[in-house]
Amino acid sequence: MDLHDVTSTIDVNTQDQVIAILSSQLDRYKAPVNMSVIIAERETGNVVSYVGSTDYLNIARKGGVNYLTALRSPGSTLKPFIYAEALNRNLITVGHVFDDDAFQQDGYAPSNFDNTFSGKISLRDALVRSRNIPAIETLNLIGASDFSSKMITLIGGDAFERDYAGLTMAVGGMYLSAEQLASLYLMLGNNGVPLDLNLTPPVSAKSYEQFFSETTANTIISLLSQRDGGGNLFVAKTGTSHNRQDAWTALLTEKHVIIVWLGTPDNEPTEALVGGRSAQPIALQLAQVLNFKEPDVVELTEETNDAAITITERCGRLINFPEDGSRLISEGISGITVSSKERGTEWYLNGMRVYPRYGNISIPESGFHKVTAEFEGCRETVSISVEIKPVDG
Repeated sequence: MDLHDVTSTIDVNTQDQVIAILSSQLDRYKAPVNMSVIIAERETGNVVSYVGSTDYLNIARKGGVNYLTALRSPGSTLKPFIYAEALNRNLITVGHVFDDDAFQQDGYAPSNFDNTFSGKISLRDALVRSRNIPAIETLNLIGASDFSSKMITLIGGDAFERDYAGLTMAVGGMYLSAEQLASLYLMLGNNGVPLDLNLTPPVSAKSYEQFFSETTANTIISLLSQRDGGGNLFVAKTGTSHNRQDAWTALLTEKHVIIVWLGTPDNEPTEALVGGRSAQPIALQLAQVLNFKEPDVVELTEETNDAAITITERCGRLINFPEDGSRLISEGISGITVSSKERGTEWYLNGMRVYPRYGNISIPESGFHKVTAEFEGCRETVSISVEIKPVDG
């Protein structure tokens, strides 16, 4: 076998500092928890730090595994891309108000991480607070199957080689590697245009089709922007997998994307791993020590920011009947009729698009139902209980 020199994109000083920080942080967690980090340049996709495992020789932590290539549950880190798809297709607006309430479809009844619901909630809050129900309903709106295939194509995979995640994609059901997650956030940080993740200098840059519009990408980055206790701006999305086997943070700085992962080698459950408490502080520490500057964030207009607050007043009622929370009993008819005051209203029943007859839709079956009406950027949802009683005799 011929041996030859390989030129890497890795920056030695950056790599050494990342390893030192991870090594000091790992002591806070008992085995078998391990950590990995990948840092890439937003402009080129060149990887400047690649730490697949912390404490390579540690058997209890399975240090010899490259966790950056392992397929893991990404938790909530895909939520920004679900909302981006909906924004890109004008299915929701920046001022969209969601109903963070009980959701049920085909026996799937997810809850939020804290097992509570927030009621009316803006897109920004839904994204930053990582509420599950708004993300699941948005994924249902854009079509889980089509969007899943689109995402798999983007990260360079075959949809037929993966189990269908369905709506669970919004809460970590579509497994990804840290490398693939880095590629997604590189695309987000590159105005919606995909970039190759490079470990060696590319011979020539490849050209890719726009995945999201520049406006959409910048809007999501703005929605993700927050300030820490010292008033410093940062853009990050965290994720925590089921049973806390994985904790993630994707952090965008001015010129870099940082992906931090903590987890157990064989998906052992933990009590300690939570994205916001475990991975995010490490990502922020890395950015500070490496002297990475704050990202440029396109400021949303005052009108757009206020839209989430005023949208209910602007839109008014869309659904004439029934009221939210109603318990309806029907005897001797085919079902409950739901009506809107606006001609051209689009209807969704339990997350699925339905088409009205004479402007109304009918609910023919007993059970818990969620009905959504949309019209010219306005949206209203009611949750109702329906009991259809057959006529005696």
